[in-house]
Amino acid sequence: MAFLGLENLKSETGPLHLAIGIFDGVHLGHQAILKQVAQTATKDGGKAIVLTFWPHPSHVLCPEKPVLMLMGRGLRERFLRESGADSVVCIEFSPEFASMPAHAFPSFLKKALPSLKTIFVGDGFRFGRGREGDATLLSIEGAKIGLDVRPVFRVDMDDIPISSTRIRENVSAGEIAPANLLLGRPYIAEGRIVPGDGLGTKIGVPTFNLDWSPELTPRLGVYAVRSVFPGFGSQSFTAVANYGIRPTVEGECTEPRLEVHLLESPPPCPVEHMEVAFHEFIRPELKFDSLEALAKRIEKDVEIARKLLVDP
Repeated sequence: MAFLGLENLKSETGPLHLAIGIFDGVHLGHQAILKQVAQTATKDGGKAIVLTFWPHPSHVLCPEKPVLMLMGRGLRERFLRESGADSVVCIEFSPEFASMPAHAFPSFLKKALPSLKTIFVGDGFRFGRGREGDATLLSIEGAKIGLDVRPVFRVDMDDIPISSTRIRENVSAGEIAPANLLLGRPYIAEGRIVPGDGLGTKIGVPTFNLDWSPELTPRLGVYAVRSVFPGFGSQSFTAVANYGIRPTVEGECTEPRLEVHLLESPPPCPVEHMEVAFHEFIRPELKFDSLEALAKRIEKDVEIARKLLVDP
């Protein structure tokens, strides 16, 4: 169950164990923190809570160059719960919140959550006015009011710390396979299925069109993906997806669109929503001289996707 504010947990009487962070992507490093929170809560008969923020603090602290998020609030909260959180508190990161002195932050948490017992943060966690607080200060101030603060060291892969920044760079470059390794799961798009112009059907490549507008956009191009239709079981469908501006048919269009062509029969009933798990980047988006040339290239993309996903 997701909560919007700390006040929703104030009446909790059992011990609360809190993880604090942005957790964009809920990658393997984040999962290590969440695992420790969940284990501690289970041993103590308490609850594992995640405190996160929206928007990303950079929108307030550095609005001229904000960090673009890998995923929206809903998807982030879902993966936080799947990684062990009993509840997710998401509070607005406002100028007022950003101006709180670092030494006052533990007391703020304890007042909002009287049964708070333990706080888990990444070892690089910063907080408070001017980002003056770190894990050491949080431990010192927390101990004064009975809070046990436990910094969790970063998880490395190939001797480099796993980070949301690293994954954002991968996704922006179309390096989906490396991003997925760091995430511990595929990079996912989700959205409502919306009507298209029917061009795919005309050239023999019918597509589902998603209403998907991520903050951080992946590299324009063609991907091997797997699709799931929530509400129709857990079956995944192999597919090829194009994320781009369709230069062959759209002319001056600048708003990217995600189109998904299934390599097998779709569910027999009408569907309204789709999740798309990106697995491999096939090629950048290209402009073709004709629809026939486009259709022929899509046939090749389908062959590549099939080899990657069905016959690896």
